Amino acid sequence: MLAHTVLIITSHLAGQAAPDALDRAIRQLAWMKKTIYLVLGPDGDDVMRMCSQIDSVEMLFDPNDAGPFSPILAGLHVTEAAAYVWHLDQRFPSNEEWQRFETALRTLDDSSVDAIAAEGVPLTLLTKSGVRKLKERPADSAWPMSDLKVQTIAR
Repeated sequence: MLAHTVLIITSHLAGQAAPDALDRAIRQLAWMKKTIYLVLGPDGDDVMRMCSQIDSVEMLFDPNDAGPFSPILAGLHVTEAAAYVWHLDQRFPSNEEWQRFETALRTLDDSSVDAIAAEGVPLTLLTKSGVRKLKERPADSAWPMSDLKVQTIAR
């Protein structure tokens, strides 16, 4: 099983990212054959202006802007399957890191794990059961969720 959906969280992060970080990320994710969703918040106009690749992604707007979980929840409503979450102000994961997450997803029973993480890697992979569980939360919930079953993979 592969996770094809990547949610790029941009809400309140446009001014904190390198000017070409979003363009580079979109090009790399397109090369990896991922479906890319930009989750925009109140600074969405700034994000759209700074991104020359904007026409090659789907855009979602966080109508709640209710905290750190709010844009993730807005993005989760486009999928029923596993989904990656990456924040624009973080470094972009290496190809090796993406592969380790994919391998972990293929080898686990995703009904027993809600999310996959790795220390020092700015990426979270929500499993199908994690996506389902998180969709039930209110937008102003805290993130990360303390009751998520997270599998941490080796670095």
